Amino acid sequence: MLWANPRTTFFREEPLSDLDAAFGPRGAQGVPLTPGRSIAVDKESIPYGTPVWLASPGPLLNLQRLVLAQDTGSAIVGAVRADYFVGWGMAPAKSRAA
Repeated sequence: MLWANPRTTFFREEPLSDLDAAFGPRGAQGVPLTPGRSIAVDKESIPYGTPVWLASPGPLLNLQRLVLAQDTGSAIVGAVRADYFVGWGMAPAKSRAA
């Protein structure tokens, strides 16, 4: 796959205590990522921990919120690029009004 798609991402398995697992995955900054509030950035352009105003009109979700730079990725290059962390696991069921 690596030779067919240069953007292939490899992960390493990391053993976590029950307490750490309850808080979710850690980013490159070393702190747990917050669903809907953490982004991955080019650390050469935006230092970890920097608050960033994210405004992105998407096809399914219009984002306008304050997020924190807490992770990085090799495909994220430059100051205007970021990956938005939406969360992990199953999405909670939404209640419906009858």
